[in-house]
Amino acid sequence: MVKLHLLIPPGFAHQLADLFFSIYSSAIGNKKPPEWNSVHWKNLYFPNPLSPAGGVDKSAKHLKAWWALGAGFIEVGTVTPLPQKKNPGSTLKRNIKEQALWNHLGFPGEGLEKVQKRLKELQDFHPTPIFANIGKNRNTQNEKAEEDYIQCISSLYPYVDAFVINISSPNTKGLGELAQPKRLKTLLQAIFKALHSTEKNKKPFFIKWSPDLKEDEFLQSLDIALECGAEGHIICNTSTQREINNIFPNYGGISGAPLANISKKRLKLTNKHLGIERKNQLLISVGGILKPEDVFERLNMGADLVQTYSALVFQGPFFLQKVFQYQTKTAKPDK
Repeated sequence: MVKLHLLIPPGFAHQLADLFFSIYSSAIGNKKPPEWNSVHWKNLYFPNPLSPAGGVDKSAKHLKAWWALGAGFIEVGTVTPLPQKKNPGSTLKRNIKEQALWNHLGFPGEGLEKVQKRLKELQDFHPTPIFANIGKNRNTQNEKAEEDYIQCISSLYPYVDAFVINISSPNTKGLGELAQPKRLKTLLQAIFKALHSTEKNKKPFFIKWSPDLKEDEFLQSLDIALECGAEGHIICNTSTQREINNIFPNYGGISGAPLANISKKRLKLTNKHLGIERKNQLLISVGGILKPEDVFERLNMGADLVQTYSALVFQGPFFLQKVFQYQTKTAKPDK
């Protein structure tokens, strides 16, 4: 049975969701998420391992709503220094039968200044870790990409717990070039220097990886990331691969069910390749998480944390609560 909200065109549904969260945030006040399968990692505490994926709350507008709905951490963004609109033309499509999504948004958002202001207002109520997913503006040349990432780090440093370096969206022209081994080292060295230019507590940075990197390139880039101080990995972003027959254009990123096997294979590969470094790294799985069972499958496969996007589209924002209820029903009683 198709849910009524799926009968609304994707773009309009996106606008209605924004309105819903604005109202919901105002109505619920300060509410902490439930604790289940809690995770301690370094100096961070995650009351539970589930979160909406990066790209859901692009401009940090609805964090209180996500905490009330059950998020154990939140990743805001992708944040760019300057505000920018979505890419021209069609940018959102869904295939309900195949449980698949397509987007060609390209880092739309309200920009660094507004995100910084909203995060600053939450300093007194911060029940979970907050990650800032950061990227470059589409008009910034790759040769100057470091400047955009460092500007975001400098402005958001006091207000977030970690940074996610987005070098994997297929919707910003040339962005994927930053993940190539030769270019990646220069970028990450600059980011590491920016994060360690102060005597304050050092904030970790993670990489959000593309599933479209060839395996040998990915492993080489993964080693470079470790060498340059990356402490976590988000596996993975949307894909340009087309494994199913669908109505989507041949550009842009695919997520949902078609991404599940791709994401799981890359998760296994990453977990294995990290070797002895695994114990120091935070591994986050995203892609094709569509039902509560999928969350626990990824945790059992070695992920520390799990994120979802597609389930929030196809099942609605209360999916996080459904996972908590599922966990409560299936949890083994204490002996």
